[in-house]
Amino acid sequence: MWKFLCDSGTEKECLIRQLFGNHEMVGEINEGDTLFLHNRESDYLMGPFEAATDGTMNIVEHAWDGQFPYQVYVAWDDPVYGLPLDQVSDPDQTENPVRLPIRRGFQALSESNTEQLLDALQNHKLSQKIITKR
Repeated sequence: MWKFLCDSGTEKECLIRQLFGNHEMVGEINEGDTLFLHNRESDYLMGPFEAATDGTMNIVEHAWDGQFPYQVYVAWDDPVYGLPLDQVSDPDQTENPVRLPIRRGFQALSESNTEQLLDALQNHKLSQKIITKR
């Protein structure tokens, strides 16, 4: 279970290519692992995604202009949810602030952390379905 980062410039490419990348090794990622995508600029968390391949080097060498060579193909079932993390953790924005196990970088997640994120994505009142069947 892993959390990848993107920004406003790379998010679209991640979703169109169905490919997540990182500048650090992703070799411990195995096909079937649960993945999340966190837009660090908007502080928006998306998921769940599933690793469609093991993590490896340069699946698509020219993706993101070669900046993120450690890559994994992703797939998803219907639906994928999005959650504005800045709002769910801010007591001024929501009645029941949620403290989620999120660091700012690429992150391995425990089973417990993954369950917390899935619960928040699927059940929080600020969560939205952002990708549905094509």
